[in-house]
Amino acid sequence: MILIFTPVHNAFKTAMQTIATIDLITPAPFIHYIGDDFSSPPDSEFYAHMAGDARRGFEIVGERRVYHCGEIGCTESPNLGASLGNMFDIAREMQPEALWIIESDVIPRAGSVGAYREAERLAGESCGGVTPLFTDVGGNRITSFGGMSGGPEGGEKYFLDLEIGQEIGSWGLEDTPRLDVVWWSHLASLWIPIAALNMRNSDGEYVIHPDPEFTLYYCDHDLSHQMREAGLDIVISDKLVAGHSRFGASTVTRWPDEVERTNIERSDYARLKEKWEGSN
Repeated sequence: MILIFTPVHNAFKTAMQTIATIDLITPAPFIHYIGDDFSSPPDSEFYAHMAGDARRGFEIVGERRVYHCGEIGCTESPNLGASLGNMFDIAREMQPEALWIIESDVIPRAGSVGAYREAERLAGESCGGVTPLFTDVGGNRITSFGGMSGGPEGGEKYFLDLEIGQEIGSWGLEDTPRLDVVWWSHLASLWIPIAALNMRNSDGEYVIHPDPEFTLYYCDHDLSHQMREAGLDIVISDKLVAGHSRFGASTVTRWPDEVERTNIERSDYARLKEKWEGSN
Protein backbone atom coordinates (compact mmCIF):
# COMPACT_ATOMS: atom_id res chain seq x y z
CA MET A 1 0.00 0.00 0.00
CA ILE A 2 1.19 3.50 -0.86
CA LEU A 3 0.46 6.38 1.51
CA ILE A 4 0.11 9.73 -0.24
CA PHE A 5 0.00 13.18 1.33
CA THR A 6 -1.08 16.45 -0.28
CA PRO A 7 -1.07 19.61 1.87
CA VAL A 8 -3.61 22.16 0.64
CA HIS A 9 -4.29 25.83 1.36
CA ASN A 10 -6.63 27.43 -1.17
CA ALA A 11 -5.20 27.05 -4.76
CA PHE A 12 -8.34 25.01 -5.37
CA LYS A 13 -7.98 24.61 -9.15
CA THR A 14 -4.44 23.21 -9.06
CA ALA A 15 -5.27 20.97 -6.09
CA MET A 16 -8.15 19.40 -8.04
CA GLN A 17 -5.80 18.70 -10.97
CA THR A 18 -3.26 17.08 -8.66
CA ILE A 19 -5.85 14.91 -6.90
CA ALA A 20 -7.40 13.79 -10.20
CA THR A 21 -3.97 12.83 -11.57
CA ILE A 22 -3.16 10.82 -8.47
CA ASP A 23 -6.43 8.90 -8.84
CA LEU A 24 -5.62 8.22 -12.48
CA ILE A 25 -2.00 7.02 -12.33
CA THR A 26 -1.42 5.50 -8.87
CA PRO A 27 -1.53 1.69 -8.70
CA ALA A 28 -4.02 0.23 -6.24
CA PRO A 29 -4.15 0.12 -3.32
CA PHE A 30 -3.36 3.57 -1.98
CA ILE A 31 -4.56 5.89 0.75
CA HIS A 32 -4.41 9.59 -0.07
CA TYR A 33 -4.49 12.04 2.84
CA ILE A 34 -5.38 15.65 2.12
CA GLY A 35 -4.22 18.01 4.87
CA ASP A 36 -6.26 21.21 4.77
CA ASP A 37 -4.20 24.07 6.21
CA PHE A 38 -7.02 26.56 6.90
CA SER A 39 -8.26 27.03 3.34
CA SER A 40 -11.13 29.42 2.76
CA PRO A 41 -14.43 28.09 4.19
CA PRO A 42 -15.91 27.06 0.80
CA ASP A 43 -12.70 25.22 -0.19
CA SER A 44 -12.42 23.58 3.24
CA GLU A 45 -15.99 22.34 3.02
CA PHE A 46 -15.38 20.88 -0.43
CA TYR A 47 -12.15 19.15 0.66
CA ALA A 48 -13.93 17.64 3.67
CA HIS A 49 -16.53 16.06 1.36
CA MET A 50 -13.81 14.46 -0.78
CA ALA A 51 -13.18 11.77 1.83
CA GLY A 52 -14.16 8.32 0.62
CA ASP A 53 -13.41 5.98 -2.26
CA ALA A 54 -11.00 6.98 -5.03
CA ARG A 55 -12.25 5.51 -8.29
CA ARG A 56 -10.83 4.82 -11.72
CA GLY A 57 -13.93 4.36 -13.81
CA PHE A 58 -16.10 1.90 -11.87
CA GLU A 59 -13.13 0.42 -9.98
CA ILE A 60 -12.27 1.47 -6.42
CA VAL A 61 -8.49 1.88 -6.46
CA GLY A 62 -7.86 3.76 -3.25
CA GLU A 63 -9.23 5.83 -0.42
CA ARG A 64 -9.12 9.55 0.32
CA ARG A 65 -8.94 10.80 3.87
CA VAL A 66 -9.10 14.47 4.82
CA TYR A 67 -8.10 16.30 7.98
CA HIS A 68 -8.07 19.97 8.91
CA CYS A 69 -4.96 21.35 10.62
CA GLY A 70 -7.21 22.57 13.43
CA GLU A 71 -7.71 18.88 14.31
CA ILE A 72 -3.98 18.49 15.07
CA GLY A 73 -3.77 21.49 17.39
CA CYS A 74 -2.98 24.28 14.90
CA THR A 75 -4.75 27.62 15.15
CA GLU A 76 -3.86 29.45 11.92
CA SER A 77 -1.92 28.83 8.71
CA PRO A 78 0.71 28.03 7.66
CA ASN A 79 1.58 24.73 9.35
CA LEU A 80 3.58 22.71 6.83
CA GLY A 81 6.05 21.27 9.36
CA ALA A 82 3.33 20.27 11.82
CA SER A 83 1.06 18.82 9.14
CA LEU A 84 3.91 16.86 7.58
CA GLY A 85 4.91 15.60 11.02
CA ASN A 86 1.38 14.35 11.50
CA MET A 87 1.74 12.35 8.28
CA PHE A 88 5.06 10.87 9.39
CA ASP A 89 3.28 9.64 12.54
CA ILE A 90 0.44 8.16 10.47
CA ALA A 91 2.93 6.45 8.13
CA ARG A 92 4.81 4.89 11.02
CA GLU A 93 1.56 3.54 12.40
CA MET A 94 0.26 2.22 9.07
CA GLN A 95 3.60 0.96 7.66
CA PRO A 96 3.00 1.52 3.92
CA GLU A 97 5.76 0.78 1.42
CA ALA A 98 6.44 4.54 1.20
CA LEU A 99 5.12 7.99 2.01
CA TRP A 100 4.69 9.92 -1.25
CA ILE A 101 4.43 13.67 -0.67
CA ILE A 102 2.76 15.45 -3.60
CA GLU A 103 2.11 19.17 -3.27
CA SER A 104 -1.08 20.69 -4.63
CA ASP A 105 0.53 22.23 -7.73
CA VAL A 106 2.34 19.10 -8.95
CA ILE A 107 1.30 16.83 -11.82
CA PRO A 108 3.17 13.51 -11.64
CA ARG A 109 3.50 11.66 -14.93
CA ALA A 110 2.27 8.20 -15.84
CA GLY A 111 4.65 5.51 -14.65
CA SER A 112 5.87 7.58 -11.69
CA VAL A 113 5.26 4.93 -9.04
CA GLY A 114 7.14 2.28 -11.02
CA ALA A 115 10.06 4.68 -11.49
CA TYR A 116 10.10 5.54 -7.78
CA ARG A 117 10.11 1.86 -6.83
CA GLU A 118 12.88 1.06 -9.29
CA ALA A 119 15.07 3.94 -8.11
CA GLU A 120 14.54 2.96 -4.47
CA ARG A 121 15.52 -0.64 -5.22
CA LEU A 122 18.68 0.35 -7.09
CA ALA A 123 19.72 2.89 -4.45
CA GLY A 124 19.48 0.25 -1.72
CA GLU A 125 19.56 0.75 2.03
CA SER A 126 21.06 4.25 1.78
CA CYS A 127 17.94 5.61 0.06
CA GLY A 128 16.34 8.31 2.17
CA GLY A 129 14.15 9.68 -0.60
CA VAL A 130 13.58 9.72 -4.35
CA THR A 131 12.84 12.93 -6.26
CA PRO A 132 12.00 13.60 -9.93
CA LEU A 133 13.17 15.76 -12.77
CA PHE A 134 10.79 18.72 -12.77
CA THR A 135 9.29 20.48 -15.77
CA ASP A 136 6.82 23.35 -15.83
CA VAL A 137 3.26 22.07 -15.56
CA GLY A 138 2.33 21.14 -19.12
CA GLY A 139 5.93 21.60 -20.29
CA ASN A 140 8.47 19.08 -21.50
CA ARG A 141 11.81 20.66 -20.64
CA ILE A 142 13.80 20.19 -17.43
CA THR A 143 13.44 23.13 -15.04
CA SER A 144 15.21 21.57 -12.03
CA PHE A 145 16.64 18.37 -10.62
CA GLY A 146 14.35 17.71 -7.67
CA GLY A 147 14.51 21.46 -7.09
CA MET A 148 18.24 21.94 -7.67
CA SER A 149 19.71 23.80 -10.62
CA GLY A 150 22.31 22.23 -12.89
CA GLY A 151 25.21 23.49 -14.91
CA PRO A 152 27.42 26.57 -14.55
CA GLU A 153 24.62 29.08 -14.04
CA GLY A 154 23.12 27.05 -11.22
CA GLY A 155 26.48 26.55 -9.58
CA GLU A 156 25.96 22.81 -9.42
CA LYS A 157 27.25 19.93 -11.49
CA TYR A 158 25.25 18.51 -14.34
CA PHE A 159 23.12 15.86 -12.68
CA LEU A 160 22.79 12.68 -14.74
CA ASP A 161 24.71 14.43 -17.56
CA LEU A 162 21.54 16.39 -18.30
CA GLU A 163 20.98 20.14 -18.49
CA ILE A 164 18.32 22.65 -17.50
CA GLY A 165 16.14 23.26 -20.55
CA GLN A 166 16.83 19.85 -22.06
CA GLU A 167 13.83 18.13 -23.63
CA ILE A 168 12.45 15.18 -21.66
CA GLY A 169 13.15 11.97 -23.57
CA SER A 170 15.98 13.48 -25.62
CA TRP A 171 18.44 11.01 -24.11
CA GLY A 172 18.65 7.25 -24.51
CA LEU A 173 17.02 5.43 -21.63
CA GLU A 174 18.82 2.25 -20.69
CA ASP A 175 16.90 -0.70 -19.32
CA THR A 176 18.31 0.28 -15.92
CA PRO A 177 17.72 4.00 -15.11
CA ARG A 178 20.59 6.31 -14.28
CA LEU A 179 20.61 7.59 -10.71
CA ASP A 180 22.37 10.53 -9.12
CA VAL A 181 22.44 12.04 -5.62
CA VAL A 182 21.19 15.57 -4.99
CA TRP A 183 22.06 17.73 -2.00
CA TRP A 184 18.44 18.60 -1.23
CA SER A 185 14.99 18.11 -2.70
CA HIS A 186 11.70 19.96 -2.84
CA LEU A 187 8.87 18.28 -0.97
CA ALA A 188 6.88 18.80 -4.18
CA SER A 189 6.96 15.12 -5.21
CA LEU A 190 9.18 13.31 -2.73
CA TRP A 191 8.99 9.53 -2.18
CA ILE A 192 10.26 8.46 1.26
CA PRO A 193 10.67 4.67 1.76
CA ILE A 194 9.25 3.23 4.95
CA ALA A 195 12.71 1.97 5.95
CA ALA A 196 13.94 5.59 6.08
CA LEU A 197 10.89 6.66 8.10
CA ASN A 198 11.49 3.83 10.59
CA MET A 199 15.23 4.44 11.01
CA ARG A 200 16.26 5.31 14.58
CA ASN A 201 19.49 6.43 16.24
CA SER A 202 21.19 4.83 19.22
CA ASP A 203 18.87 6.72 21.57
CA GLY A 204 15.82 5.23 19.88
CA GLU A 205 14.82 8.52 18.24
CA TYR A 206 13.71 8.71 14.62
CA VAL A 207 16.53 10.13 12.50
CA ILE A 208 14.18 12.06 10.19
CA HIS A 209 11.11 13.92 11.32
CA PRO A 210 9.63 17.27 10.24
CA ASP A 211 10.28 20.22 12.52
CA PRO A 212 6.98 22.03 13.28
CA GLU A 213 8.87 25.32 13.65
CA PHE A 214 9.31 25.38 9.87
CA THR A 215 5.84 26.66 9.15
CA LEU A 216 6.14 27.08 5.36
CA TYR A 217 9.67 27.59 4.04
CA TYR A 218 12.82 25.44 4.39
CA CYS A 219 11.05 22.35 5.72
CA ASP A 220 12.52 20.61 2.67
CA HIS A 221 16.04 21.86 3.46
CA ASP A 222 15.69 20.72 7.06
CA LEU A 223 14.60 17.20 6.10
CA SER A 224 17.40 16.99 3.53
CA HIS A 225 19.92 17.94 6.23
CA GLN A 226 18.45 15.27 8.50
CA MET A 227 18.77 12.61 5.80
CA ARG A 228 22.39 13.47 5.01
CA GLU A 229 23.33 13.52 8.68
CA ALA A 230 21.83 10.03 9.03
CA GLY A 231 23.89 8.78 6.08
CA LEU A 232 20.89 8.63 3.74
CA ASP A 233 20.88 9.76 0.12
CA ILE A 234 18.27 11.67 -1.85
CA VAL A 235 18.39 10.13 -5.30
CA ILE A 236 17.12 11.32 -8.66
CA SER A 237 16.30 9.17 -11.66
CA ASP A 238 16.27 10.07 -15.36
CA LYS A 239 13.07 8.03 -15.74
CA LEU A 240 11.08 10.04 -13.20
CA VAL A 241 9.34 13.28 -14.24
CA ALA A 242 6.74 15.62 -12.70
CA GLY A 243 5.34 19.01 -13.63
CA HIS A 244 5.71 21.72 -10.96
CA SER A 245 5.06 25.47 -10.68
CA ARG A 246 8.32 27.43 -10.42
CA PHE A 247 9.85 30.39 -8.59
CA GLY A 248 7.41 30.38 -5.69
CA ALA A 249 4.36 30.64 -7.94
CA SER A 250 2.42 28.15 -5.84
CA THR A 251 3.28 29.93 -2.60
CA VAL A 252 2.15 33.29 -4.01
CA THR A 253 -1.14 31.71 -5.09
CA ARG A 254 -1.78 30.23 -1.66
CA TRP A 255 -0.46 33.12 0.48
CA PRO A 256 -0.85 36.29 -1.65
CA ASP A 257 0.10 38.73 1.14
CA GLU A 258 3.72 39.60 0.31
CA VAL A 259 4.48 41.03 3.75
CA GLU A 260 3.18 37.89 5.44
CA ARG A 261 5.23 35.63 3.14
CA THR A 262 8.38 37.69 3.66
CA ASN A 263 8.06 37.56 7.45
CA ILE A 264 7.43 33.81 7.41
CA GLU A 265 10.40 33.19 5.13
CA ARG A 266 12.75 35.27 7.29
CA SER A 267 11.63 33.47 10.43
CA ASP A 268 12.01 30.03 8.86
CA TYR A 269 15.41 30.87 7.41
CA ALA A 270 16.65 32.08 10.80
CA ARG A 271 15.54 28.75 12.26
CA LEU A 272 17.37 26.81 9.50
CA LYS A 273 20.57 28.79 9.97
CA GLU A 274 20.47 28.36 13.74
CA LYS A 275 19.83 24.63 13.47
CA TRP A 276 22.31 23.65 10.76
CA GLU A 277 25.02 26.32 10.57
CA GLY A 278 28.39 24.63 10.18
CA SER A 279 26.97 21.27 9.11
CA ASN A 280 27.54 19.58 5.75
